[in-house]
Amino acid sequence: MSLTFDDYISDDEAPESLEKILASRRSDTSWPDFLILLLRSAANIEHSLMVQYLFAAYSIGATDSSQEWDTKLIHYCRNTILTVAKEEMGHFLTVQNVLRLLRQPMFLKRDVFPNRETRLWFKAEVTGVFSGQCAEFCGIQHARMGFRVISQSPEEFQAWADSQKVGSPLVNKGVVPVDSTVPADTAARAAKVGRDSLMKAGLALFNAGGCIGCHSMVGTAMAGTTALRGPNLTHVGSRTTIVAGMLENTEDNIRKWLSNPDSVKKGTLMVLPRKLTDAEIATLVAYLRAHK
Repeated sequence: MSLTFDDYISDDEAPESLEKILASRRSDTSWPDFLILLLRSAANIEHSLMVQYLFAAYSIGATDSSQEWDTKLIHYCRNTILTVAKEEMGHFLTVQNVLRLLRQPMFLKRDVFPNRETRLWFKAEVTGVFSGQCAEFCGIQHARMGFRVISQSPEEFQAWADSQKVGSPLVNKGVVPVDSTVPADTAARAAKVGRDSLMKAGLALFNAGGCIGCHSMVGTAMAGTTALRGPNLTHVGSRTTIVAGMLENTEDNIRKWLSNPDSVKKGTLMVLPRKLTDAEIATLVAYLRAHK
C-alpha cells in the first residue's frame, strides 16, 4: 500500500479522509504494522518534499547580468523556500523519532545506476530485519523489487562478513581449497561422502544445464568472474529470500523458480536454456541450498 497527496486533504474533510485511510487496512495487517506503514509513508512524503525544496532553493542563483533588485528578489525567494524546507525537515524528524520509538526507523532513499557502485551510509540504532522496496519504476516487475536491510551487532556483522569472503570472486579469485581429509568417525565420513557426491552431481548439472552461462559460483570455472548477467550464487543457501525478495528461500520456492521462472515473475531475465526434468531440479535445489 502507498499513500498519495490525495490522502492528505483539508481539515474540514479530515473525518472522511481518516475513514478512508483506516478502511484501507488489509485484514492480514495488524494495527501496529498498519501504523508503522502510515508513518513510513508520511516520512517518505516529508523527506521528498524537503529534498525538492532544498533543490529549488539552491537552484536559484544570480548571474553577472542580474540587476540589484533581481538579486534581492532571488535572496528573498531562496530564504522563503529554505524556511519551508526546514519545516518539512522538522516534520520528517518528528516522524522518524516516533518510528525509532517503535523500533522501526526509516532508512533514506538512494538512486542506483547500472554498472556503477553506489553507497549509502547511515547509522543503525537498533538491530533487526527491515523491508525495503524499489522506489522508481524500473520495469514491469517494479512492484516486486524488494530487499531486506539486516541490522546486526558489530560482532555478528563481522562474523557474517568473514563468512562471505569464503569463495568471493574478490578473494583469491573465488578459489577455495578442496577438503580432501577423511574423517575418522564413521558417521562423519559417510556424511562427507554424501556431501561430496551431491556437490559433484550438482556441479555437473550446473554446467550442463546452462546455469554457468549467467551465474558465477564457488567451485566452478567462473568462480572469479564478476561480469556475468546473473548474481553470484556462492552463498545462495544462506539468503533469506530469492527472486528480489519476492519468495522466501525454501526448497519448494527454489523448485518452483527453476521449473518455470517466467510463470513466477513475468518478464524475468532468468531464462532457462532448456526445460529441466524433475530429477535435475531436485539435484540443483539440493546443490544450491548446500551453499551457505
